[in-house]
Amino acid sequence: MKMTIKSNLLLSKITIFSLTLFFVSVLCSCNDENRVFESNQNIEEAGWTYDNSVVFEAEILDTTAQYNLYVNIRHTKNYEYSNLWMKILTTIPGEEPIETPVNLPIANADGKWFGSGLASVLSVKLIIQEKAILPKIGKYKFELIQNMRVDPVEEILDVGLIIEKSE
Repeated sequence: MKMTIKSNLLLSKITIFSLTLFFVSVLCSCNDENRVFESNQNIEEAGWTYDNSVVFEAEILDTTAQYNLYVNIRHTKNYEYSNLWMKILTTIPGEEPIETPVNLPIANADGKWFGSGLASVLSVKLIIQEKAILPKIGKYKFELIQNMRVDPVEEILDVGLIIEKSE
């Protein structure tokens, strides 16, 4: 009788473990099929300085698609501004960088934050270019440089880049 209880218990543990592995693998394989690239980088506690750019390199394989480019910003509720100015240097494989100034609104005129989060940390995903054409196969470099009137900018925790195929 003891042997049967132990073997049933062992079988139950193996079944639970197998089911857990199955569901974890299913959840991990669920991915936005249009997402080509996503990466986020932490900003130092001292703040985001002019000379501390955030660099991303994304491999583009499909030149026939159009892409939507987004910037992720994770900040605290203590961030003092309703926007974030940055320069984005985009380098197409084999070419010189193209500089684009971008104003990212992260709160409305009444001071209500865009995005969502828990406690004092908020995340917002902002589109910076819709239906972009990326004309060459290869590694594209995106360098994000804070361009506010203050240096450093405090309360920005992470900055990220997302590239998705446009629908």
